[in-house]
Amino acid sequence: MKTIWISVLILACLPTTAGCKGDRGHAGSPAERMAEAIQQAKPMYDTLAAIRKSIPAPTAIRPKACPVEEMKTAAGQRPYLLKLTWNNLVQITGEEKLKSDVDFGGVFAALNDPKFDLVAGPQPELWKSPDPNRLREAFERYQAHKFAAIIYPTKVTEPVAGGVSFTPGSAKAWLLIFRLEDAALLCAAEVQAENSDSVRSSFRRIDGMSAAGQAAVKDDLRNNLQAAIREQLQTMTGGLQ
Repeated sequence: MKTIWISVLILACLPTTAGCKGDRGHAGSPAERMAEAIQQAKPMYDTLAAIRKSIPAPTAIRPKACPVEEMKTAAGQRPYLLKLTWNNLVQITGEEKLKSDVDFGGVFAALNDPKFDLVAGPQPELWKSPDPNRLREAFERYQAHKFAAIIYPTKVTEPVAGGVSFTPGSAKAWLLIFRLEDAALLCAAEVQAENSDSVRSSFRRIDGMSAAGQAAVKDDLRNNLQAAIREQLQTMTGGLQ
């Protein structure tokens, strides 16, 4: 019986058959599967590249009100925004040289849609670890959304602690909402957050912060920023999140 089963498994992978299928039912070599996934995701790559090119320098961005009723109607039963940070956007479009160093301990990086964290540009050589499944999942997530919110950080001030004094950290960013159908910028608003007063108790007041205090500050600032972004997005879009 063992011999029969082994024979069946071997025959299933012979070149005379359809061949062994790799990731999620797609046949071919790893390079072929990656090339196929990139080609399938071309609409996503093209739209995100158009969005990236249309974003001006932070100093040139101005507040712009959202067309709330139009957005709510278009979103229908899926009132969600695809959230990407600026650094994730330039990574996806293959323009990592444009990455911003405005961050503090990954405060902004944690705001990415997790399906896009490791997605690279539209050329196989840009992928450190080619993963067609990851790209297909990201493309499926993209297709499920009508709008994208680009989180563009502009300033991060690190907290300062020493002696008996404590200056809280702060973070500031623009929220830019685009319609994915045509990469049009619909609206823009600024958001900011700072550390809570409660983190004071996490500090060693002599010789700066302890390791535990540093971690607490980073987590606190990230949580406050996420809350501020959620609130601002819902306010400016009339309920999208």
